[in-house]
Amino acid sequence: MRAEFALLPVRRRREVPSVVLTVGGVRVQLHASDVRAVGRGRSSTAESAVPPLAFLCQPGAASTGSAVRDDLGHLPADAWVLVLDGVPLVAGAVLEGAELASFLTWAADLPG
Repeated sequence: MRAEFALLPVRRRREVPSVVLTVGGVRVQLHASDVRAVGRGRSSTAESAVPPLAFLCQPGAASTGSAVRDDLGHLPADAWVLVLDGVPLVAGAVLEGAELASFLTWAADLPG
């Protein structure tokens, strides 16, 4: 997985900070503030800002019986997963350990 900072155009010629995650041929863009909220424990999920639909979340935090728990419950509970929309749900990338810590530190320092 590759992570990059980018500006996301929004209405009225405004741009907001975002994180672009690229896995294989899939490019997912999330609001930087949502990624920071996930990293700080203020939110359990960051949803993609533009298509394709994807989520950055912890499978271990998902409710029993949810699609995330059912399809990705075998992954480490403390890992962060980039979940790509589909049936079943697919883990596009799994971040844990030093790789996760590095990503969250990088995201915490982004502007916006």
